[in-house]
Amino acid sequence: MTRSKARRRSCPQRGRRYTKDAQQAPVAWAADHGSPAAAAKFGMSARSVLRWMTARARKAERARGTGEHEHAPTVEAAAARRPGAPPPGTTGAPAGRARHGRRFSVSEKKAILEHAEAHGVSAAAAQFYFP
Repeated sequence: MTRSKARRRSCPQRGRRYTKDAQQAPVAWAADHGSPAAAAKFGMSARSVLRWMTARARKAERARGTGEHEHAPTVEAAAARRPGAPPPGTTGAPAGRARHGRRFSVSEKKAILEHAEAHGVSAAAAQFYFP
């Protein structure tokens, strides 16, 4: 193979490239069914479909003249139409699972380590853990 032919080929590490026509069908399907379903149906990455959806929403925002940092209503509307989706503006995780563990200050950490050294790790855990 000559050097000029090797340069013409695309780099295999760069991933697939889709034309605008090939992007339209998955984006339209994703508006009703979500990007993972569209990606599975059309055999492409869910991240690509989601990126195309957000790009289309940003383009529509610019055409309307709204702020560039606001959330696109088309993406939220698509998420709201999916069955079992949480209401817009909320996360899917319950409030009790939002944070894992407790955050201790430096002085509390020092006291815990001193207590663990003197009485053992189990005793320190029982002393300083507040269920």
